[in-house]
Amino acid sequence: MQGINRVVIPVDRSEEARVAVDQGSTLASLLGIDVAIISIDDSIQYIASAALEKKLRSEHEVVLDQFRKAVEGKNVNVATEIIVGDQPAQAALE
Repeated sequence: MQGINRVVIPVDRSEEARVAVDQGSTLASLLGIDVAIISIDDSIQYIASAALEKKLRSEHEVVLDQFRKAVEGKNVNVATEIIVGDQPAQAALE
């Protein structure tokens, strides 16, 4: 069995996401592993406007930046990523 090498935390703007980032990053710190905070952008499925798509991407970036800053003080490596597509679960596994 392979060991755990990172904690992947999907987020949105909810309080539950804030709690998940706090708990996930604490676990990562205790285990000495990395944290990956991801935001899913599945708007490609239903948005035809480039301007709206740009606005949504900017909102994802703001959320990820806030969570990244919250984790940086916990002595863990943190990466953030916006996963775009109509099959986000598959993309998150890659």
